[in-house]
Amino acid sequence: LVAPVLTHGAATGQDAPAPVAASRPTMLLLSSGGGFDAGEVVVLESIRRGLTAARTEGGVPYAIAAEHLDIKAFGQREGYLPALREWMRAKYAGVPVAVIVAVGPEAVRFALGFRDADHADTPVTFAALSPEDAASLEGVPALAGVSSERDAAGTIALARALFPGTRRFTIVAGSSDDD
Repeated sequence: LVAPVLTHGAATGQDAPAPVAASRPTMLLLSSGGGFDAGEVVVLESIRRGLTAARTEGGVPYAIAAEHLDIKAFGQREGYLPALREWMRAKYAGVPVAVIVAVGPEAVRFALGFRDADHADTPVTFAALSPEDAASLEGVPALAGVSSERDAAGTIALARALFPGTRRFTIVAGSSDDD
């Protein structure tokens, strides 16, 4: 399982993120999925590795917390988002969240609601938003990030340029709207 590495790295022999302590600034990583969406896992794991390495070198004074919100699977269920928001408020009450990193549009929307309620001055940064979703958020205070555009034709053209002898391509995708 890859997801537990994000919050419990010691199980794999990797450095585990430091426990969240009320007195230590915390970087809160949020993903829209349940921890098994490959794209989100890659983004969050890359962030975690970079921060863990920087912290090891003495450069990151943050605790790191990761939450898989499971909004993609359960977000349409009545009462799920209010209950999730209430649980997060209770869990992070008194924790100085220094920055929220949201991966995916659902996580960004959740982060903005969570921030407005409890951590009004906390900046939110995002990844894995379409250019249209990112543009719709222009003007939101303390929000920044990088959009990503999917370009299947461009990806195949690049693969052909890098591997000119390639004759077949296999596309692997899931069944979600993102896929």
